[in-house]
Amino acid sequence: MKNSKAFALVETLIVSTIIATILMYVFIQFNKVESKYDESFRYNGVDNLYKLDSIKEYINSLDSESIINIGSKINDDDIIIMDKNDDTYTNIEYLDNQIDLLANLDIKTLVLTKADINNVDISNLSKTLKNVIKKIDNKSDNYRIIAEFNNGECATITFGFDIEIPNSIYDNTGNRYTVVEYLESTGTQYIDTGIYPKSTTKVVFDFAFTGPNISGFKYSANGWGSSNSQEAFMWGFYDNYFMSWVSKNWTYLSTGVKFDMNRHVFTLENKMQKFDNVVYGNTGIGNTALSGETMYIFATHAEWAEQIYVPCQEKVYYTKIYDGDNLVRDYIPVIDTSNRPCLFDKVGKECYYNQGTGEFLYG
Repeated sequence: MKNSKAFALVETLIVSTIIATILMYVFIQFNKVESKYDESFRYNGVDNLYKLDSIKEYINSLDSESIINIGSKINDDDIIIMDKNDDTYTNIEYLDNQIDLLANLDIKTLVLTKADINNVDISNLSKTLKNVIKKIDNKSDNYRIIAEFNNGECATITFGFDIEIPNSIYDNTGNRYTVVEYLESTGTQYIDTGIYPKSTTKVVFDFAFTGPNISGFKYSANGWGSSNSQEAFMWGFYDNYFMSWVSKNWTYLSTGVKFDMNRHVFTLENKMQKFDNVVYGNTGIGNTALSGETMYIFATHAEWAEQIYVPCQEKVYYTKIYDGDNLVRDYIPVIDTSNRPCLFDKVGKECYYNQGTGEFLYG
């Protein structure tokens, strides 16, 4: 009799546990459904999507310069954030009435960004927007508008610009430059980097010579660098072979790589030179300071030359200058809004213009 009662008690406990587990599971699932149901009203509602579509139409109704500025700014910074309560992150000066725009559409925060936002810095966004972004399908090559409204609802749409957006970059004062493939010197242009070479200097140079001897020396042209009567840090070709000069040492590429007009990448530093990813020879041991002159691009800064610089004809695709492992110049070819060519330093975010005569070509 006792065993029967004990069995009934155990059976009751088991059944109660099962029922409690089932009820808990149902409750959890109901909460998930309720949460998704509630979320469906707060995310991508029809009215909110209509508001974002009106923003898209408004942007494309602006003048072409404003559209290009907006698109270029997104390409450059990856994200534009407009917040009516705090404009700390706002970097879009092309919408004069942006505060009214947000107020009229009841938007707390408006985001313009690339459609694929996997690598976009969203650290300045609210937790709500971050959660929305986690749900976004990034399979698009266009741009994206994301908004958080004052009532806590959110919406997002992709969009494109009605005109082509060039690849652009901005300096420290907000001036826009269009990136081009290369700058080309005709033999009278040069750019002063302002960098004095020393034993820790390293330069990576992507170039193509476009003409032979124009430097005043037989069979030679100087791609960039600096030199005085005693020592130098420079690179070019001499007697139909690519060469470099570090301190007081001339160094030809050890296998005798002859001069041509093809595109190459050359790396020069104190004890090593590399041509198209192949290491050639030892450049010798340089002094703490080399040449005493700032390095030029498209020419050698030579104190002994009548023109103060020894020019060449070449295309430059990019140039990087290091002090040890520290990148101090990262030049890319650009044109400004007046279509004047120059090299843009991505480290200092400023442009370096021609200091010679004539003007660079570009392509």
